[in-house]
Amino acid sequence: MGTMTLEEGSTECSLYNCNGDNSFCPLGSVTNDTYPDMLTFVSQELSYPKSPESTIFDDILIQNMFTFGNSYHCLLVSPIFWVMVMTGFILLILLAMGILKFFKQHHNTRVLIKHIFRHADLINEGELWIGGPASLALMVLLIFAYTFSQSYLNQYPIETTSASTFACDETLRNAKFDTNLQSLSTPRNEEEEPIFNLLDQQQFTLIIDFINTQQTCDDVEITQTIHAYSKEIPSNCSYNRSILSISTVLQSHTISLNYVFNYAKSIGGFRVRFYGQQLETSNSSSKIYYLVRELNFIQPFLMNNQTMAYDPNIEFQLIRVINETDSLYDGGATYYNGLWSLISLTSISDLFLTYADYMYYGLLKTSFSISISETIYYIKNYQEPIAKQPEIIFHNLLFTIVCLELFGLIFIIIKLIGLPLANRIRRIMEKRSNIIQPEHSSDAVTVLS
Repeated sequence: MGTMTLEEGSTECSLYNCNGDNSFCPLGSVTNDTYPDMLTFVSQELSYPKSPESTIFDDILIQNMFTFGNSYHCLLVSPIFWVMVMTGFILLILLAMGILKFFKQHHNTRVLIKHIFRHADLINEGELWIGGPASLALMVLLIFAYTFSQSYLNQYPIETTSASTFACDETLRNAKFDTNLQSLSTPRNEEEEPIFNLLDQQQFTLIIDFINTQQTCDDVEITQTIHAYSKEIPSNCSYNRSILSISTVLQSHTISLNYVFNYAKSIGGFRVRFYGQQLETSNSSSKIYYLVRELNFIQPFLMNNQTMAYDPNIEFQLIRVINETDSLYDGGATYYNGLWSLISLTSISDLFLTYADYMYYGLLKTSFSISISETIYYIKNYQEPIAKQPEIIFHNLLFTIVCLELFGLIFIIIKLIGLPLANRIRRIMEKRSNIIQPEHSSDAVTVLS
């Protein structure tokens, strides 16, 4: 506890708790406001993910058809799990047919069931009645394959898709990517030129929020420097919550601004904001659409227990980020998406002073400089589908043929090995059951008769 002297007199004051992660308490604070809403960093740039390990649809289809996963969700969407459920159903049918064989009154029912299953046999064309239930298991696998393929086809592009709940891996996407760095001096084709023009046309509004200060709008002058030519420029200014906000429309993407304050009043920290409106155009004849996204970049520069230096100089670089999205369908539209990415090249420790430094370097005025420049390179992201509709249809047809051949091979093995082995075992069992012991021959004859 203590007292603070104001123009109106003295008032009691106490220490303010400023230990939270969302609090800002600079050196020489002029308010108890900890500005939790001023600490958020906002950048719209999203890095393109890496292409999946497998970019061949055949591998992706087979991997998702014959996997169980390690979670309840994976089990529910696993085709092989439901095929095994159908296999269990087939075994129950075999057991039921075996039981019906011992009841002569159900002979017609057994014959009817065999007749129905023979007509449902897609594998051996009715040669074995058990092919009917096996065909049902095959149909379950194929339905899962077709459903998966259709859902997978629609998982493109990544900007408009949601979680892949139809697969065990919910991050599965029908997209592969390529990212590279290119020089602006590289010749560009006619398709790419409009997106570069739109990026150049996007005008920025720069807002600087000087936080926790007693500087006012009347205390500051702004000088703009473009190509070594300097002049004072107008701005929009407001003062609220001990925050001095100055908004300036930039005339160029390569510019320097110098804010000169008439008094050396402390400034706790500052926040830099860039805003630019969305721009778009299109080429209807070639089905190419161009969009420069709205720019909304925010970066705070704050350090607890320190205050902004008397003459900080911060430098930003602008990087063009261009995303090209190929069409999912042949003859479809191609989309170019552009965005400016900003990066600060200044170390935050160079912008702030401790109490000892602030008092040592005390001046009569405070100045703040910010410079903006463009890089000589740009980032190019390319996105294309792993599989288009004709390819998916073709590979589903191949998968169907392979499954039919695989099930047919299983039945051939059963006919060549399984049935002869089962018949031999049955004959051996019958021989053993028909052996008549000498001492019981008369009783046995009585029973057999």
